[in-house]
Amino acid sequence: MPNVQNLTEESYRLIERVEKKKMWFTAIAIVCLILAPVGVGLDAYLITVATHQKGGISDLNLVLMVVIACLSLVSIMVGIREYRSVKRLKAMLVQIDLFEETIYNEVLKARMP
Repeated sequence: MPNVQNLTEESYRLIERVEKKKMWFTAIAIVCLILAPVGVGLDAYLITVATHQKGGISDLNLVLMVVIACLSLVSIMVGIREYRSVKRLKAMLVQIDLFEETIYNEVLKARMP
């Protein structure tokens, strides 16, 4: 039978790792949902300005704009996926906290006469 103290310590380490990953997922979601589309939009605008100054849109410029739009959509999709992961992790952490509180209350009840 495994040592209960080791299991408890490992459980707390796992919870800490999940909380750290939650911060990383949040940062990735922010970058993907906010900064990446802004940067891609700025790139598309600059390509449009450059092509307008040259006198017309070439096939290469259209391809670049399509690639930039696809990159923007992919970054938004990654951001949405990461945001969902953060929400799922938060829900798990809340359930773990409730479970921990329940166990703590039951132990206190068992020790009190």
